[in-house]
Amino acid sequence: ADLRNQLPMAINNFGKVLTLVPWDAEVHQRLGSVLLRNGDYAKALVQYNEALRYDRTAIPPRLGVARVLIAQQRLAEARGVLHGVLRLDANNEEAVTLLRTLPAETLSN
Repeated sequence: ADLRNQLPMAINNFGKVLTLVPWDAEVHQRLGSVLLRNGDYAKALVQYNEALRYDRTAIPPRLGVARVLIAQQRLAEARGVLHGVLRLDANNEEAVTLLRTLPAETLSN
């Protein structure tokens, strides 16, 4: 299969599923991840936030939000989100790994 067509197809399919089960946090999360891979950062954030609206303690959408923020160079915000993940799940390997990729904490706003 042509990989270039797979992301738009996946986005389309998740969109169809969400018309049936708009409250399904995991579908929002997965759609967010596909949008992130596609570089649609604003749309990805919307989906991750929708996932969190329906499942407030979910970790994967929080990690997704952090990845979007890192991609947007919003590093202080990303750090805050990742510290939030570690408050919920102290041993979350992905959060620890992402935090390590961030430059040392600075006192900028």
